[in-house]
Amino acid sequence: MSSTGAFIVGQALPLALTLGVFYVFAIRPSRVEEGQRYRAVVGLKGGEAVVTSSGLRGKVIRAQPGLDVFEVEVAEGVVINVTQAGIAKVTSVEGAATLPDAQDACRRLASEWLIPTRVANIVPWTEEAETVIAVLHRPGREKQAARAPKRFDGYRVIVAPAPSPHLVNLGPASAEAGEEGEVNAAQDRVP
Repeated sequence: MSSTGAFIVGQALPLALTLGVFYVFAIRPSRVEEGQRYRAVVGLKGGEAVVTSSGLRGKVIRAQPGLDVFEVEVAEGVVINVTQAGIAKVTSVEGAATLPDAQDACRRLASEWLIPTRVANIVPWTEEAETVIAVLHRPGREKQAARAPKRFDGYRVIVAPAPSPHLVNLGPASAEAGEEGEVNAAQDRVP
């Protein structure tokens, strides 16, 4: 390799590594967070407690379909119109479950954290009256599956090899648990 080629590789490689690290630690987490905020705001119907981008706390009275404008009551009798971009955070939902559907959470975890099915199966499991998300990784795929967060969409995330003794006697969230010592059918599908 000529000295010019070595000089270019010597300069380009550190720059590329720096940009890669910057993307992983600075850009991607903010994109994931913004995606979660967007899904929460798009799902507003009425009765949810929100915080606006200016810091006002209030309750959504009515969503105006097609306009992306929400009527938010910030004090008794004081109603303001806030656009979708003006809502910074949804803090609670009145009269509704606080957790999204476990199956949807599994699909979003796989897509947002880039965990393909060749690396692991991501399934909801019931563990002592608590629904958790189980990331069942294939042999030799521990590092890729370890990218999963400890919590996602309000669910605890368990990373385990498949089939895992940790998940014996746990039932899928949509079915009853198996008999004592039996590994559930969802685990049997994982090689």
